[in-house]
Amino acid sequence: MRGPTGAAIRTEGLTKRFRSGQVAVDGIDLVVPPGAVYGFLGPNGSGKTTTIRMLLGLVRPTSGHAWLLGEPMPEAGAGVLPRVGALVEGPAFHPYLTGRDNLRRLDQCDATADPATSRTRIGEALERVGLTAAAGKPYRQYSLGMKQRLGLAAALLRPRELLVLDEPTNGLDPQGTREVRHLIRELADAGSTVLVSSHLLAEIEQVCTHVGIMGRGRLLAQGERHAIATDDDARLTVTTRESQVGAAAEVLRSLGLSDIGSDGQVVHALWTAPRPSTCPRPSSMPGWTSSAWRCSGAAWNSSSSNSPGRASMSHARLLRSELRLLFGRRRTIALLVGLGAVPLLLALVLFVAQDTAMAGQGPGFIGRVTGNGLFLVVAALFLCLPFLLPLTIGITSGDSVAGEAQSGTLRYMLTLPVPRTRLLAAKGLAALAFAGAAVAVIAAVALAAGGALFGLDEMALLSGSTVGLGNGVARM
Repeated sequence: MRGPTGAAIRTEGLTKRFRSGQVAVDGIDLVVPPGAVYGFLGPNGSGKTTTIRMLLGLVRPTSGHAWLLGEPMPEAGAGVLPRVGALVEGPAFHPYLTGRDNLRRLDQCDATADPATSRTRIGEALERVGLTAAAGKPYRQYSLGMKQRLGLAAALLRPRELLVLDEPTNGLDPQGTREVRHLIRELADAGSTVLVSSHLLAEIEQVCTHVGIMGRGRLLAQGERHAIATDDDARLTVTTRESQVGAAAEVLRSLGLSDIGSDGQVVHALWTAPRPSTCPRPSSMPGWTSSAWRCSGAAWNSSSSNSPGRASMSHARLLRSELRLLFGRRRTIALLVGLGAVPLLLALVLFVAQDTAMAGQGPGFIGRVTGNGLFLVVAALFLCLPFLLPLTIGITSGDSVAGEAQSGTLRYMLTLPVPRTRLLAAKGLAALAFAGAAVAVIAAVALAAGGALFGLDEMALLSGSTVGLGNGVARM
C-alpha cells in the first residue's frame, strides 16, 4: 500500500504498546513536509525514540501506519532505507575497530553501495564531521563527542533524501553543537529532509523550520515553527482531552515554558523564544568542511544495485566484512591461541609417557606409537574436534549475534538494506571459516611440536603396518 503523497514522513494512528501494558506511543499523526528541518521535541521518555524506531522498521507498531518517502514501513524498507540516513539512540560501534574501519564495515554491509567509491565516500564523511585526524584511532579511545560525530558520519556515507537524527548534539561541546547546526542547515539547503529529535527547546528553535511536541506518548502539537512562536515572546496554546490537561501542562513546564494555565481542554503557556545566535561559517571552523553535498552517479545508482553482478559483489563484501570483524576480536584470537595450546600440552604428556615406556615401566608398543609426531596430530584433532571446537564455535557465534545486539551495533546493520537471511548466512559462513582456521591451527601446532619432539618418521599401527606423513594426511 502506497502512502499519502506530499510528505517525507507521515504516520496515521501510530501506536506502540509493550507487553507490560505501557503505551509508549499513543496514536500519533506525524506529518513532515519534504525539505523541512522538523524538530521532534519532548522530554526523555516521551516516546520520541520509539517513534523513530517504528519509522525505520526496527520495531513493529501495535497499530497504525507509517510511511517514509511515500512508501509503507517496514514493508518497503529494502527500497526506502538506502535513501535514508539514521542516527538512533546514540552511536554504537565496535570498540576494537578504528573509526574508518567501522564506517567501512557499514558501507560493506549496504547492498546498494558502490564499492568503487567506498574509500572516497568514507573520507568525505569523516571530513564532513571533522574526524579525519582521528579516523585511524580505535573507537574505544574516542571521547563522547567524537563518538557522536562518527554516528553522524555513518548517516552521511551516501547522499540521503531523508535524515533521521536522534539527539545528534548529545555529548558535544558548544563548538561541536554549532557545527552540527550548520551541517543540518547545509543538508536542508541541498534538498534533504531532516528529522531532529531533542529535549532542548532552544536547540530546536535555532535550527528547525517545523516543530512537533511530544508528551507521554502523544503528539501535543505540530506545525511550522514561526506559526507556533515568533522571535518575540509568544503564547502557546495546546488543546487536548480534559484528562490530559495536567500531563500537557507538566510537559510544557519541563520544556522551559512559563506562566502555564488551563481553561477546560486548552492549556496556555508563555514561550520566551531565544534569539538565533550568530555563528561563524563552517569554513572558518577548524577541522570542518563546507563542501557541497555531491550526488554523483558513481556514488548513487539505484537502478544498477539490483543487477546480478552487483548482488554477488554485495554478498562477497558482506562476507569479507564479517570475516574482518570476527578475526579482529580479541576473544577470537584468544580462542585460537587456546586451541593451539592443546597440542603443546598433549605433546608434553606424550613425551613423559614415552620416557616411561623406554625405561621399561610400560608396554613398548605404546612408546613406538606415541613417540611419533604424526600420532600427536591425530590425537590433538581427536581431542579437540568433538569437544573443544564446538564450544569455541558457539562462543564466537554468540559474540557475532548476541554481542552485536547487546552493544547496539546490530541496530545500525538493521537500518541498512541488508536482508536478515543474508546477514545470518554471512555470520554462519564466518563461523565455518573460524572452524577451518581452528583446525588448521591445531594441526599446524601439533605437527610442529611433534616434529620437534618426536620426529615425523613412519608411525606403527595396531595391525603392525606403518604409515608415513603423506599417507597419514591422505587418510585424515
